[in-house]
Order: sequence, then structure tokens, then C-alpha cells
Amino acid sequence: MENKFRDNQQVFRKLLDSFSYPGKIVKIKKFKEYNTNLINATFEILLMLLDTEVGFYLDNNKENDIKEIELWTLSKLKNIEEADFLVVSLDLEENLENIIKNAKRGSLINPHSSATIIIETEEIKENGNLNLSGPGIKDSRSISINGYEKWINLRDEVISEFPMGVDFIIVSKDNNIISLPRTTEISEGEI
Repeated sequence: MENKFRDNQQVFRKLLDSFSYPGKIVKIKKFKEYNTNLINATFEILLMLLDTEVGFYLDNNKENDIKEIELWTLSKLKNIEEADFLVVSLDLEENLENIIKNAKRGSLINPHSSATIIIETEEIKENGNLNLSGPGIKDSRSISINGYEKWINLRDEVISEFPMGVDFIIVSKDNNIISLPRTTEISEGEI
């Protein structure tokens, strides 16, 4: 139990660093193999974020993945509109539009009661064609995310009524992550 607590602390610090400096690529250490189809870093993040007080949605609907998440976190599977954390598995973007449009956005009184969407992707790189600016970014930062064109405009829609909106965590196959809070502005540019 002590090791799992220490592992969760390390993941928490990495995720906090990622949210503090949006677009900064952070590596999540692989602590062990899990019996899921998810990228290891995605599962480590879920272990740290989920508990009995929050619900999750998993787009792959694989019973084994759902059971593994519930077993490790005691969190329960919810529908898209009720889930606090929504996971879009690698290569399952066909449901992405529905997930983003229907995710909880909070309210003006409780903007923090919104969802966080975790999207798995092939690769995240620095110095790409996405320019980030906003809190936590000095001047600007450029990154590249495989498949961003499938969700970038939808993200703009769901954060348009700030402070309401959703936050994004992008996870790559090599266990790198970046966070894109709703306060981060993204524009497309040249590499």
C-alpha cells in the first residue's frame, strides 16, 4: 500500500506540473503493468484521480478495462453527461465529438464541477504547429499532437463560456502527457 501511495504522489506531482505549465511535456513513470488496453500513463492518472466520489466514462466499453478501473479505484462507470473523467482510447476517435459536446461544463456558480477529458494519441512533440498561450506559459509554446484536428475546434466550443468548460489531458503511447486547461488558448500555425 505504501508503494501505491508513493506512486500516486509522483503521478500527482507530474500532473500538477503539467497543469501549471500547459503544453509542457511530462513523462509519467511506468510503475507496473496493468491488465487493460489503455496506455499505462492513462491508467496511472486514473488511479490517482478516481475514487468513490467521482465517476468515469470509458469509450472503448471493454468490460475488462472497466472492471480493472473499478477494482483499483472503487469509482463507478457513468454516462458521458455525468462522468467527471472521460477517457478517449487510442484509435477510438469516432465517439470523440459526442464525448466533448456532452461532457459536463460546470456552471457559472460551480465551474469546477466540470469534466476532464483524457485523450490518448500516438505522439506529442515540442516545436509543432499548435501555438499555446495563457496562464502558465511565458509568451507562447508550440507543440504537435497527433490527431488534434479531430478535437481542436470542439474544444474551442466547449470553453467559449469561460469559466465554464472542460480541461484536457493528452497522453501519448510513450507515456508522455500534456495538459490543456480551459484557460489555455490554442492557435494553429506553421512549424
